[in-house]
Amino acid sequence: MNIGRLDRRIQLDAFTETKSPSSGGITTTWTALGRVAAQITYRNGQEDFSAEQKQAVQTVVFRIRYRAAAVNTRLQVTYQGKQFDILAVAEVGRREALDLTAENRQ
Repeated sequence: MNIGRLDRRIQLDAFTETKSPSSGGITTTWTALGRVAAQITYRNGQEDFSAEQKQAVQTVVFRIRYRAAAVNTRLQVTYQGKQFDILAVAEVGRREALDLTAENRQ
């Protein structure tokens, strides 16, 4: 893998639930796990109908260095203020890199 192509910074976020001590209610938020260098490849864009509204869907592949820590589809990527839901994680080579296929719905 050519490290020089990892020229963008992305943030990996995890979904967390916390219990309020005063009301006992559960609050759900996205918590930043950290920033990593990535190579970005834009895939096809399309339009989708959800809840009877047209939405633009952008599919992107983020290539990052291999991480022993669990990177899975329950995480999301934040890049340039946009959140991308991770759809698939694929190992590249023999633990060289990870390809995170993600999509952003606008």
